[in-house]
Amino acid sequence: DMTLLAAQMTGWAQADAIGRLIYSVFHPLGLDDEPLVTPVERALHDKEPVPPEECRLRARDGVVRHVETMATLTRDEGGGVDGAVLMFRDIGARQKAIEDIRRQSRLTHGIIDHLVAGVLTTDAAGVIRFANLRAMRMFGYTRDELAGATMTKLMPVPFLNTPGIRLSDYLSSAQRSKLPRVVGWRKDATTFPVELLVEAMVLPGEGAREDGHVIIVRDITDRLKSDNLSLRLGRLLD
Repeated sequence: DMTLLAAQMTGWAQADAIGRLIYSVFHPLGLDDEPLVTPVERALHDKEPVPPEECRLRARDGVVRHVETMATLTRDEGGGVDGAVLMFRDIGARQKAIEDIRRQSRLTHGIIDHLVAGVLTTDAAGVIRFANLRAMRMFGYTRDELAGATMTKLMPVPFLNTPGIRLSDYLSSAQRSKLPRVVGWRKDATTFPVELLVEAMVLPGEGAREDGHVIIVRDITDRLKSDNLSLRLGRLLD
């Protein structure tokens, strides 16, 4: 037996499908378009239900759609297995929404990667969650090498060698001038002066709480050289 919706999704009229083997009517495909064993066949083979899972369904007319499938067993009065029921539903709208989110995420990451400043995000403990391309080039690390590292690895001065100084101290712009200067430490052990802009990252919703920090990192080597040159010229003019 099959429902009207099942007939529409598979492209098989009930009268044509009755009496056929399940795999000749229901054509599940993997992400690589390789045919999959139907959930019904697996349920009957393993003698246990198949939980919900996603795949692609190729209809009789060649149309392919994303579906969620599951299978359960039917039993006779004596408790023996006498068949199986295949249930599936179209999840194309949900899949499109997921793809749109992934596309937007790739676009956002692409924009962040092309910023002239380094961008880092950390959890509340200061462990790095994300680094854009500029930050990776600035410190000489790959994204994998930075995964799980802390800010003290990239900026030991002052966060490692000055007790009591925390990343959250740089949240207040009013106190920034009173805080120690920050020095970046590259993978090759060379150093460079850094300007930090730190913002708290707060999860939205009820009971919003601080979940980490967004950190803008700027290499101010050229600026300091320019300032020093201006200072020298001023002294010469004096």
